[in-house]
Amino acid sequence: MTIEPTMTFRCFFCGKKFERDDHVYHGNLVGYRGKFVGRYVIEVCDGCYADNAEGWASHREAKLVAHLKKKKLPNPDRNEKGRLPRD
Repeated sequence: MTIEPTMTFRCFFCGKKFERDDHVYHGNLVGYRGKFVGRYVIEVCDGCYADNAEGWASHREAKLVAHLKKKKLPNPDRNEKGRLPRD
C-alpha cells in the first residue's frame, strides 16, 4: 500500500506548523491537527481553533481584519458575544 505524503501547514495565528492528513483508513478520518477556515481563507492549528470556540478572541482580530482587507473579503457580522465568528 502506498501512502502519499502529508501536507504541512502553518497556523495563521500562532505560526505553529501542523499537518492535515485527509486519508481515510477503515472508514475513519485520521491525522487532523489543523483546519482550513473557508470564510477567512486561513489554516488554523487545532489549539487556536479550540481556544476560540466562542469567536476569535480580541487579540486575534487585528491580524484577521488586516488579512480580510488584503484579500478583499468582507468582515463578517459579529456573533452574540461581540466577536468575529470562528467559522
